[in-house]
Amino acid sequence: MDASAPAALARRSVERRVTEEVVLSGAGRAAYDLQSKQIVVVTDTATLTWNGTTWNLYANPQHWSGSDVIYADPASGAVTVIAYFANPDSSLTYRLETWSGVAWSEGSVVPLPTTMGQGWLDVAGAAYDSKRRQVVTFGGGCAVQPSTDTLTFDGATWSIRQPQYHPPGRTNAYMVFDPNRSEVVMFGGDALSSVGC
Repeated sequence: MDASAPAALARRSVERRVTEEVVLSGAGRAAYDLQSKQIVVVTDTATLTWNGTTWNLYANPQHWSGSDVIYADPASGAVTVIAYFANPDSSLTYRLETWSGVAWSEGSVVPLPTTMGQGWLDVAGAAYDSKRRQVVTFGGGCAVQPSTDTLTFDGATWSIRQPQYHPPGRTNAYMVFDPNRSEVVMFGGDALSSVGC
């Protein structure tokens, strides 16, 4: 038997899992980790990395329910997420988690502003504004009408913004920071509240 056969079989298994987790479900969020020089893809159940030649699969920490905000910290280059964890009483705890290259390091708890209810952040659009060094979120919510709130998070405190114009409320919008124009761009989303909040 070819000595490389077990490695090839293991690689195909990981690639199949990557396809199921990211491509088929569409559930992955990604960022480039400057420290480990790899792409980090986060899903609700696993973290996948791509180093240019190989996919690697890692289990997320216990009680990890998902994450919506992922970005590379400009100061350290490390990938950071705001992840949410299920508590025994069915409530959620949000925490900053940092990728070490092979595992997530537990960070501080992220207190939510009073305008956010349970399930709010995981259906809000979100992006990291690297110029202003803050997370920007829009929409979300589990009410009949999605929120039209714009909020920013500087790593410690949430602030509610009052822009002169805001788009119609939505959930599950995609947002990204455009460094050439120094602004966040949003597209897509659902006009109806998400099911299952």
